[in-house]
Amino acid sequence: MSEPQIRRYSFKLYPTPAQDAALREQAAMCALLWNALLQMREDKYRRERKTLSAFDQGKAITELRAELAEWREMPRGTQERVADMLDLAFKAFFRRAKQGAGRESGYPRYKRIAASANVPLREPVKSCWKFTPKTSGSWRLKMRGVPGALKARGEFPASPVGFKTADLKFYDGAWWFRSASACRAPHSRPPGADRQFRPDR
Repeated sequence: MSEPQIRRYSFKLYPTPAQDAALREQAAMCALLWNALLQMREDKYRRERKTLSAFDQGKAITELRAELAEWREMPRGTQERVADMLDLAFKAFFRRAKQGAGRESGYPRYKRIAASANVPLREPVKSCWKFTPKTSGSWRLKMRGVPGALKARGEFPASPVGFKTADLKFYDGAWWFRSASACRAPHSRPPGADRQFRPDR
């Protein structure tokens, strides 16, 4: 049996008004956390000329969750993913800066809370989500902090054997769910698959 390959697939979500509000709240919290962790890194470097890592900032996440109930309601895995993404952004910045790009090398920016539109997820067990089929071409996404089950439309070229990380993003007037899925069967991407989701925009 062939080893599973990790592929990314996008599914359009059809949230109810209550689900849409919950998704927007989680996206805003992720942006708030990004900004707080970015500020923490800048303060640390300004005072001590030292750089924090995602592991270091995990301690701050623990303290935040201990102090505020609303942050305990969000899965820790999602918060850790925000810290990991910021860590990768800084590593990329320093790498390009060493190559001579300087300040133009893409220093991580603060996020606009009102325009926040992304909820990064870790593995299902760590970010408390479950993506399961309902009927042909129809799926249901359940995640902590969102009431009920989100309707999703899309198809896998083959049945997934597992899910890794995932992202929810509001783009072009709609919410999209993009998963990194492990599949063993050969893949032939359906026409238009993954074309409408453009996370870089």
